[in-house]
Amino acid sequence: MISSDKDNDFGITKRVKLPYTLIRSDTNHVISNQTQGSFDFSKINTQLNPAYLDFSMEKYNETIEAQSKRRFNRIYELVAGETASILVLYEVINNGLSSGLIDKSLISIPWLLPLPLLAATTLGTFKFNNNKKDTTLSYEFYDNSDKIVIFNIASQGNNILTLKNSIESVHFWYTALSNSGKINYKSEIDVIVEPEPYQKNIAFYTSLAEQFGESLKFIVVPKEYTTSNNTKYKARALNFAVEDRRLRGLNSDNVWIYHQDEETTVGEDTLIGISEFINKADKNIKYGAGFIVYCLDWSLRPSQVQEMSRTNDDYRVLLSLSTKTNPLVGFHGSHFLIRSEIEDEIGWNFVRKAIADDLIFENSLRRRYPNSFMFLKGFAFEKAASNLKEQVKQRRRWALGLGDALRNGEVSKTKKIVMTYSGVAWFGSIA
Repeated sequence: MISSDKDNDFGITKRVKLPYTLIRSDTNHVISNQTQGSFDFSKINTQLNPAYLDFSMEKYNETIEAQSKRRFNRIYELVAGETASILVLYEVINNGLSSGLIDKSLISIPWLLPLPLLAATTLGTFKFNNNKKDTTLSYEFYDNSDKIVIFNIASQGNNILTLKNSIESVHFWYTALSNSGKINYKSEIDVIVEPEPYQKNIAFYTSLAEQFGESLKFIVVPKEYTTSNNTKYKARALNFAVEDRRLRGLNSDNVWIYHQDEETTVGEDTLIGISEFINKADKNIKYGAGFIVYCLDWSLRPSQVQEMSRTNDDYRVLLSLSTKTNPLVGFHGSHFLIRSEIEDEIGWNFVRKAIADDLIFENSLRRRYPNSFMFLKGFAFEKAASNLKEQVKQRRRWALGLGDALRNGEVSKTKKIVMTYSGVAWFGSIA
């Protein structure tokens, strides 16, 4: 658990006292108004101090305000970076011309490539930090009694302890906030899992079903299930979940789907942010996304420290999503909220392997519904790669996903050009 008393850019600090009491009483947060029985808080505290207990709205606001105070530093960093890069480029050209050959210092040129992305990140910092009301949260009550939020967790099914922690975080904060009258939307937790790991770990899944009752639903994707485009991997599972919700009549405009990976943990700020979002979203708003913080199991490993740059890059991603066409093609496959009817309309039935299912999905959504994005307040909390080997595997999947997206006929040529540039800039910066 993170329990440092010192603030960092995107970290979590010491626990704060909540302005309400966590009440142990009869509660239920499935799509029903009937009480199913007592919720025993002792069951979810499988860790002595699970990290999600620290993820409060107050800490979210403190972090956002700290970022706001240092937004002008971004300009200094950008100017310094551009100046240094220009000097490097001058040296490269000067050496090349004077010697008749471009020498080995050419290897420094790739470091120039990410500068436009850095500039976009700087602009994003100002956009999301200029007005506190646009990014911070409060305990203002929003009446969402007619709305449903389904917490959709896509899991491979083997990392059971991580999955359990994610489920518990949703259940804990929903129960705390709904019992105290802070939120009133109905909800359900849907875990999408493949049949082999489900059967392999059946005792674990059975215990979860007993622990959480009707608030938790397991959507086991049949082994024989295929889509018309023979979609593979996560997109296949997500498409099955869409079809399952359609059969249950949960593809209407008052149902929202919050997408999580199996390691995505939520906090008080996440659920309050969702409540504000679904209340304020008019008919033109179809989806939203926010910042992801990679702070779980923090121990200052190099692979963890490097992930701080991903959270920083969310300023660029969210800036691009806030425009009409998402020109920088940024999107996350988790911590995004979408109307169920829109996800049902678009689906995940993509051609090829669809490794970059999130990019392809957002591209299809944006073509049909430009200007349909709204910023989602509140963090999601995830784990960084545990070591360098896992990090390399992760980056390899991203590279394969990018290549797959570039060969996908549903992605426009303009988006493919931007994807190619982003990929080259990313690889070039680590060359």
